[in-house]
Amino acid sequence: MNTPSQPGKVIFLNGPSSSGKTSLAKALQAKLPEPYLHIGIDRLIDMMPEHLNNWTGDLNNTDGFSFTQEKDSSGHLISQLQIGPYADKICDLLRTLAITMLGRGFNLIIDEVCLRENSFKDWQKILAPYSTFYIGVQASLGILESRETQRGDRILGSARSQNLTVHQDKSYDLMIDTSDASIAQCAELVLKNLSLFQMKTP
Repeated sequence: MNTPSQPGKVIFLNGPSSSGKTSLAKALQAKLPEPYLHIGIDRLIDMMPEHLNNWTGDLNNTDGFSFTQEKDSSGHLISQLQIGPYADKICDLLRTLAITMLGRGFNLIIDEVCLRENSFKDWQKILAPYSTFYIGVQASLGILESRETQRGDRILGSARSQNLTVHQDKSYDLMIDTSDASIAQCAELVLKNLSLFQMKTP
């Protein structure tokens, strides 16, 4: 199969768990004039053997993803993500897959939670050759924790932990707050700003 001459474009979403990134990605896929593939670490985690990961919050030395839990000074539960050696390879694999897809001309919506030191900078480095629109996705802590509880598939305390660090020392082309605006409204805001961004991008 011939590789398309035009490399793919990127919409990069970074934000804490339960901030609405996946819902926003799906809304954008439905509205964008060109097809965009939605990729993220959750897709790769679903491919992993279940026993490699520990989502219970117990401290263990798993090779995959796990959480440690503690209480903050106010008594709130904080669940911090731990990345074992195999999980670290999975994170690297996501970047490799993204570059492979972009090189073949596929547009991507990358759904990330950049918690590791330098992970956001690593993405910026490898995506530098591609037209990349960076979006920070956030919501109020109360909303994040409410969604976390309602979903039932997220460990309690992870949103509070991620909310403290995921946007630190990062700059974006656009910041989205899903606390009050609907996903449809957020998608329209992204499309408007993305159009202006692409007009200015050679």
